[in-house]
Amino acid sequence: MHLIVVMVLAQTAVFDADVFSNPEPWKELEATPLKLETRPVKGSKCYEYRVTTEVALPAERVCRAAFDYVTRLSGVKNVKSAKLLQDSGDVRVLYMQTDSSIVSARDYAVTVVKRCSPTGTSYVRAKTTNELAPPASADLVRLESMWSSWTLEPVGDKTRVVFTLFSDPAGSVPTFIVHGPQRSAAKDTVTGALAAAASQ
Repeated sequence: MHLIVVMVLAQTAVFDADVFSNPEPWKELEATPLKLETRPVKGSKCYEYRVTTEVALPAERVCRAAFDYVTRLSGVKNVKSAKLLQDSGDVRVLYMQTDSSIVSARDYAVTVVKRCSPTGTSYVRAKTTNELAPPASADLVRLESMWSSWTLEPVGDKTRVVFTLFSDPAGSVPTFIVHGPQRSAAKDTVTGALAAAASQ
């Protein structure tokens, strides 16, 4: 019963409207091959990024591939270790430890939820849920604020893909150091997930 309650609470936290609502306008950075936009986030020096594209694959297929791609436990850049804490099919909770040559190591727990529809719009959303993480370690800086969202809308025989990503690394990291990698991470995540979907 405790596990069920935790999963429901985590799922509710991920879908809080205020987490993904941002009134700031988007600014276009790149138009092709993927449309990349950015906007500021209140209370943070980091930016939110949005990638938009279309792909000739069913939305449900892209949804399942994206969910598996962002919850994989290996092959993730700058991740030293990843552990699956919970898995109920449509909800997964992971504990991640990162390792980078330019910033000190971070850790966090993230809950990822999917809603894959065979006919309508599908969603994959993720948010830090550190209440599910192991106790904080003095050797690691805990990343407190990260979220992402996939919106996959059928448009004729294609799927319109909209992916947003925000991450504030916390600690004493100059923002100019993280802007470039975060910008690349947004595009690389979409490219990787779509490649996984195409190969299925």
